[in-house]
Order: sequence, then C-alpha cells, then structure tokens
Amino acid sequence: ATILPPLSDNCKLASLTVGNADISPAFSPDVTSYSASVPFTTSKLELSADAEHPGAKVTVKNPTLTPGDTTTVSVTVKAENGDTKTYSIKVKRAQDPNYVPSANGDLMDLVVDGAQLSPAFAPDVTAYYVWLPYETEEVSISAFAADEKAKLEIGETTGLKPGMGNEIAVTVTAENGSRKVYTVTAVRAPAHEDTESFLAGDRPVEEPAPTV
Repeated sequence: ATILPPLSDNCKLASLTVGNADISPAFSPDVTSYSASVPFTTSKLELSADAEHPGAKVTVKNPTLTPGDTTTVSVTVKAENGDTKTYSIKVKRAQDPNYVPSANGDLMDLVVDGAQLSPAFAPDVTAYYVWLPYETEEVSISAFAADEKAKLEIGETTGLKPGMGNEIAVTVTAENGSRKVYTVTAVRAPAHEDTESFLAGDRPVEEPAPTV
C-alpha cells in the first residue's frame, strides 16, 4: 500500500503585486488587509498573485473600480486541504473631474408604522399628519431616498405629547449638499378623549374664516 502525505494547509500568498498602484502596507504573507488610491483614469488594478504552496489555488476578484468611491479587490488562496485565506485591497478611485453631484433630495416613500399618512405620500408633498391614540407615546418612521447617494436624518419620534401635534422632521441631504425637509405631524389624542372617536375623526375642527 502507498501512504500519501497529508494535504497541505498552507493558504498563504508568496507574492502580491500591483502594477498601477502602490499598496499600503508593503506586502507580507501574514498581512491580509491593504489599501491604495488611484486616479480617475485607473479603472482596474493590474494585479498578480502567487501562492506559497504549489498545490494551493488562487482566485482573484478584481472588479471595476467605482469613481469617487472605495472598491474592495480580493485575492483568496485555497489550500490543498480546503482551508482558505483572503487578502483584500480597499482601493479609493478619484472622482471624474467632470462629474456633477446630484441635487435630488426627494423621498420615494415615507411610512409611519401602524398609521396612515394624510395626505397620501407623494414626493413633491412635504407636510403630512398622522392621528394617534393617547396610548401611543412614540412612532416608527421609515424613509427611503430616491437617490441612493442622498443621506437621511429622522428627528425625535419618542415622547409624543398628548393633545397636540408633534412635528417630526425627515431631512434629506442630496449628494451636492442641498437639503429638503419633510415633516410628519403626529397628533396624539388627549388623555380625556375617547380613542375610537378620535381615530374616527370625531374631534374639534376649526371653522374656516368667512370669505369677504
């Protein structure tokens, strides 16, 4: 009978070189995380990697670099016995010098959990009301920006005061820094008011001033 040697568990790289960028820190088989910066004209890394053990397999995931963002390039080494080690390079690519940041500060949806917005949501409408029973002291608001690069900030949604409207701001900051504010006024019923009649709309309404 022939006794074969055990399968190697060596899943290290012997070398990792990038022809069109400088990685930091300098390559070492025991270091798995690296970073690099490239100009806008560089859309992909010129990458070469070799395993320490001849029986190990090297797989490179080298996606196109996103302008103005950080992209992770990965090199995975699989040893003979199945063990793996992944080396990653976080690459920051410069933005296109002709790029114009988006001014889109719209929401594509706005939801108050367990309540119905009035009026129904529309991106161009920025003021809404929800009617809540006295027992509701806080609400959960979910907002979704139309532009994935926009940033969202939702105001305080707890400690709602009874018998009055509690204004909650939903601020959308567009990629270019401009801001658009949506408001949700959460009207919580007063302690002495019947909850069912309040939700049904049986509440005082100010009469409009006569038109002259």
